[in-house]
Amino acid sequence: VLVYTKRLERSFTSYTDAQRLRGDTVFEPLREAFASIYPNAAADKVREKMGEFVHVVRQYQDDDAKCATFCRFLGVDEGTALSPPHFAFFAELLDCVRRLAGTKWRLIVSD
Repeated sequence: VLVYTKRLERSFTSYTDAQRLRGDTVFEPLREAFASIYPNAAADKVREKMGEFVHVVRQYQDDDAKCATFCRFLGVDEGTALSPPHFAFFAELLDCVRRLAGTKWRLIVSD
C-alpha cells in the first residue's frame, strides 16, 4: 500500500505532469517507499531491501490477489507483465476512489 500511496502523492496539476507519470513504472514509487522507510541507508541497502521484499511478495502471489497484481506490475510473475500504462491507469483509478471518498488514502486503507 505504501508503494501505491507514494505514487498517489505525486499529484499532477497539468496535462504535462499527467503524461510524464503515465510512463512511470511501479519501481519508482517502490524505491521511494523504501527510501522513506530507510532514510539514512545507502542506495545499495535500499535496493537490497527492495529485492528481499519482491522475493517475499512472489511467495504469496498464488494465494493473494493483491500480491499477484503487484507481481504483474513488477514483471516477476509467471503471467503477462502489466506495462507502465496499466500501472498509470491503476494508480489513477485508485486516486479517483480516494477523491470520491473525500478522505485521505490511508484512512480508506485502514477501513
